[in-house]
Amino acid sequence: MLLQALREFAGSDQSGQPRMYQSQPIRYMIDLDAGGTFLGIVDTSDPKDPAAKSGKRIDAPYIKRANAVAPQLLADTGEYLLGLPDTNKGQARADRTAIMHRAAIELVEECLQATGNPYVGAVVTFMAGLDVTALALPYAFDPAGKATFRVDGVLPIELPVVQEFWGRRFDLAEGGDGPKLDCIACGELRPVLKRQPLKIKGIIGGQSTGTDLISANEDAYFSYGLENSLIAPVCVSCAEQYSTALNRLLADRDKHHLRAGNVEFLVWTRAPSVFNPLTLVSDPDEAQVRALVNSARSGKAGGAQNIAHDRFFAMALGANGSRVAVLSWIDTTTSEVQEHLIRYFDLQSLVDQYGAVGAPMALWRLGKATVRKGSKDQPDDVVTRSLLRLAFAGDPLPLDVMVQVLRRLRAEGGGVALDQPRAAMIKMVLGSQPGATPEERMQMTELNETNVTPAYLCGRLLAVLDSIQRQALGNPNATIIDRYYGAASTAPASVFGTLLHGSQNHLGKLRKSSRGAYAALEHRLEEVMTPMTEFPRTLTLQEQGMFALGFYHQRANDRAQRQERYRDRAGLLPDPVEAASEDEEQSGAGESNSQ
Repeated sequence: MLLQALREFAGSDQSGQPRMYQSQPIRYMIDLDAGGTFLGIVDTSDPKDPAAKSGKRIDAPYIKRANAVAPQLLADTGEYLLGLPDTNKGQARADRTAIMHRAAIELVEECLQATGNPYVGAVVTFMAGLDVTALALPYAFDPAGKATFRVDGVLPIELPVVQEFWGRRFDLAEGGDGPKLDCIACGELRPVLKRQPLKIKGIIGGQSTGTDLISANEDAYFSYGLENSLIAPVCVSCAEQYSTALNRLLADRDKHHLRAGNVEFLVWTRAPSVFNPLTLVSDPDEAQVRALVNSARSGKAGGAQNIAHDRFFAMALGANGSRVAVLSWIDTTTSEVQEHLIRYFDLQSLVDQYGAVGAPMALWRLGKATVRKGSKDQPDDVVTRSLLRLAFAGDPLPLDVMVQVLRRLRAEGGGVALDQPRAAMIKMVLGSQPGATPEERMQMTELNETNVTPAYLCGRLLAVLDSIQRQALGNPNATIIDRYYGAASTAPASVFGTLLHGSQNHLGKLRKSSRGAYAALEHRLEEVMTPMTEFPRTLTLQEQGMFALGFYHQRANDRAQRQERYRDRAGLLPDPVEAASEDEEQSGAGESNSQ
């Protein structure tokens, strides 16, 4: 189904790219007059512009040739078009260059015979009488650089008759280079290809020259005596269409292509559409999310066009050297995608660290929750793919994603490390599991005083004990969070007795120095402890996630209450960071004086 969907996209796409053309960097323009007289060569490269470093990008004839002699019509290297060999590769290369140049001349002559075009005729005249030693070449001319001809300011490769000629060379009448087999894309018995004609360009991790979607060159990959691309037989027309479709999707970063880490994610609909879900996940804002919810309720996705029943396709691609790796494939409808996206944002809905309503988070922020805080590390590709499959297909996030978040919390000390993206990722994993209800997801959004599960209460309790310590001691060098979060979140019974004993000393100090703080914290401690019957010896993976949420919710609620007290006292709202500074200071290394 994947190849069929790509064929349909190639047929519906209105980019106007001719058949068997690809966008390529053309470094040199060989200028001729209408009679074929050589006028000069212009170097179009611009070292200061990354997009034009190798030359100006132009749609030009293309054919994958590996090591074979196969000229590309009117747009090729200096070896093909000018017969200029790479002098660093010896006599053998010079002999091969002569063969390459002869093949290029024959191809242009064939084009002239088929089209009768005078601009092509000028190129034939130039090539037939070419004396490369007499050409005025630019400084440091590179024979391996791509070049094309410009006749009286006209590019012959842009002429419709030339484009049609190049496309016809690969019509079914020409046949493939393999036997007749059932094409897996169109299902018809047709000549198929041993090697695919077009490279897929722009996949991170792949070769700069491009990658192949269908290819095999080792015995282990051959099947039933079929080698190369015959293991998945595709006819010439289908091979061209799916390759063209992939290249067009990869080139469109606005609507169809999102690069996340080492994953290329492509989306498209069967019919042209205004629906653009990539922006929602890559850079969402509250207005976009509200518009999505409203459009789903009305059955429309932007504008007057109702696309609720249109087909929606998505795929995640990676690369391994010269080959494309299809990492994920989604075939659904736009209405289902809308429902999944609404659930996706509902799952990440969470109060921020100061108790306010949290804004929707971009994909990269969620992914970074699984790696070291403040580092340039990229999330595992599985994390990125899983988030996108949750957003577009509604698949649950694997528990391993939460394992990665919890591992970072234990490694980084729990307190400061547990920010909104990490808490949201934990909620998304727990809330997306089979059997989780919308009510349960809603209860994980903010502090839930009706949740009396031991794991959740233990997380809240650790946050309360931390507040007691900070109120009593100010800013200790190492807090109980720094020292005990890992043990408390996995084996509560092993540490909470010690922590509760220490808290009594802190409360005793507060009773003498700050009666108001003492009363509030003691009440909060009793509130959390009352439903507790015993401390669990160990917590399961899911319970460790609930522990983290309980801890996060309690601290966010405490900060919100603190800000409310500031309002009541001063009639204004201070900077939330300043308001929370009494329990948010980064702890340094060293021993705590609390125990």
